[in-house]
This record gives sequence, structure tokens and C-alpha cells, in this order.
Amino acid sequence: MRSNGIAEGFIVYSRVQTRGHGRWGREWWSPEGGLWCSLVIPKVSIPSLRATFSVVRVIRMVTALSARIKWPNDVIIRGKKVAGVLTEEEGDKLIIGIGVNVNQEYFPNELHGATSLKIETGKVFKIIEILQEITKDFELNLVNPVIVDQIRENISLLGEEITVKVRDGVKTGKFWDIGADGSLLLREDTGIIKELTPAEVEFVR
Repeated sequence: MRSNGIAEGFIVYSRVQTRGHGRWGREWWSPEGGLWCSLVIPKVSIPSLRATFSVVRVIRMVTALSARIKWPNDVIIRGKKVAGVLTEEEGDKLIIGIGVNVNQEYFPNELHGATSLKIETGKVFKIIEILQEITKDFELNLVNPVIVDQIRENISLLGEEITVKVRDGVKTGKFWDIGADGSLLLREDTGIIKELTPAEVEFVR
């Protein structure tokens, strides 16, 4: 989607996505039953984390499940991925792509680590209502002055030992914190804290 000439706040929603993709250009399976949308917003700090936090809050509200943020842009329930966010820059605006597995009942074998709200609860949800709640919450999070502190409280694996794959190899250490810019602060065994941006980290285990 291109934002040229499109006003901030513009939303595109699709029942099915044929060329959905996530980080590193990976294909995102987007069949009917999921929530697939793009939002045009002004440039703000940590846009992906802001949107991911809104998805977490709304999932908790509509399901009572303990959704968590898997840094930097995924949402997990019981260790399985239920949603993802992708931010792309277009001129003076940002396009926030949001995908939530809502009413799917199965996933291909290669997506064994995925789940949906229906699988987790046994209930069918109204996708448009979830979209409305996410956009409403996201609008508030765009101007939230304590957003980093609130995001920090909802990040999975914070304080735990993790292994991350970066462009120059693999690093192991404690997920120490997140920075004000949304970076991952990794405390190595030597005590040195490395600041890693989402663009540097291919995956976090």
C-alpha cells in the first residue's frame, strides 16, 4: 500500500491478503477469518511497539487471555504467535500493517507455532469490532507519554536468558531492558550491555 496523497488516519481492511509479508520479507499467511489491515499515521517513535501494545490490550479485553509482546513486533498467547505488526515508511508518513489471527481453525504444518483467538477460546469473534477497538486504543497510544514503561511491563522474556541472531553472528545474554527507542538491551555474561535494534535482530529465542 502507498500513502502518497492519503491522509493520516486512513485505514484499509481486507478479508483476505494474497501478498502479505512480515519482517525480512517473510510470507504472512492471510486467509479469510483473520484481521488484515493497514493504517496511515504520522511519524512517531517506536510505532511498531505502540501498535503491538494496542493489539495486546485489545486481545486481553475481548478474550481475557494473557497476551504478551514478543519483541519487537509480535503478539503471543501461551508461547504461540497470534498477531504481528509491520511498519513501513512512505514519505512523511508511516504505514502500520496489522495482522491478527482471529477465527482461523487451522494452520499449515509449517506454521505450527501459530494460533488464533478462536483456537484459544473456542469462540467466534466479530473482526470489525476488534479492528475498531485496536484503532481506538492505538490512537490513544500515539500520544501516550508513558508508553515505554507500559510496553516494558508486557514484554515476554524480559529478564530471561535469550539467544539472538544478529547479522554478524549469534549472541546470548539476558534480555535486560528495552530502550526509549524500542531497542533491545542485551546484557552479556561479561556485564556489557549491547543495544540491538529490530533491524539488526533476525529472531529472538
